Amino acid sequence: MSIRQTRNATAGPSFAPASLLLVAGFAMGCSAWIDEFEVGELADRGDTAEASSDDDFGGQTGLSDDIKEPTCGHIYKGPDELAVEVCSLPGGDFLMGCDPASGDSCGPDELPRHTVALSSFFITRHEITNAQFQAFVTADPRWVRGGELAASQCGSTYLDDWESGLHPASGTSDKPATGVCWYAADAFCRWLGQGFALPTEAQWEYAARGGGDTPYEVYAFGDTPSCAAAAYESCTSAALPADQAGGTSPWDVVGMAGNAWEWTADWYRTDYYCNPSEGRGYGSDSCDTGYTWSDPAGSSQGTLKVLRGGSWYHPARMMRSAARQSLDPSVASDFSGLRCASSAL
Repeated sequence: MSIRQTRNATAGPSFAPASLLLVAGFAMGCSAWIDEFEVGELADRGDTAEASSDDDFGGQTGLSDDIKEPTCGHIYKGPDELAVEVCSLPGGDFLMGCDPASGDSCGPDELPRHTVALSSFFITRHEITNAQFQAFVTADPRWVRGGELAASQCGSTYLDDWESGLHPASGTSDKPATGVCWYAADAFCRWLGQGFALPTEAQWEYAARGGGDTPYEVYAFGDTPSCAAAAYESCTSAALPADQAGGTSPWDVVGMAGNAWEWTADWYRTDYYCNPSEGRGYGSDSCDTGYTWSDPAGSSQGTLKVLRGGSWYHPARMMRSAARQSLDPSVASDFSGLRCASSAL
């Protein structure tokens, strides 16, 4: 299947904006959570932390190692004080892939369902917005439309909805940044610092499913698609604001079904779940599902990158949590956006 770059014109729903649950902070240039408490305590407490540019713990904080419960509402402050809300997700095992016994319409590249063990990590609660991506291209003009890196690595449709390729169209600052090629998405996440990168496929699906203790569901929000739950085909004529996107996972990560496709770090392979060498450790030639795959990083090479989650334009089957899509990393689709993850906070 391919991601088409056309639009429909059907009115859609509105979703209640997400609320902040707790606040933590980074100060620009610092490499640690900034607050008056011990670093290892913050993830488990509902305290509000005041940012202070005078404090710098230096190096990685190890906070991700201390995550015990999934919690959203942490505020990461990146370059130029750019605020990004993140969710802390505890590590654990889960079954990745499609479950035919559930009645889910499994594709061949979604099988077999297999055990994956992940370390704790942070993931942005919402899809990265146009306003956040604008801060990045302003800081690094090589990524504006027509800039040195954008011109050499992204196709002609890169940021083509932006005005003159320099800033988002009026009224779209809070919508997901789309029209972004993989290389620009990857560069944005790395620009955030503190180990941020595009999530691996495994991290993305873990966040969508709510870990290993959650019963299998077809979509991040449940088994039955509806316009009240997510923005997908015929529900809306355009992507919704990132904090109103629906498609919310059991761990309160928003937009994990519909609204905008999301780039992942992984190269696409149809046999990824079976191939022991390119899959970096999973299974055997006979797809031995008794093997546990630890923090998989995907194939070491390829020609297409993986997107997950579906979009406002595409049908419900494409926003299933197991669904895998692939696209040339230089293509900037109207429907493809991003979120970021880090295990190094």
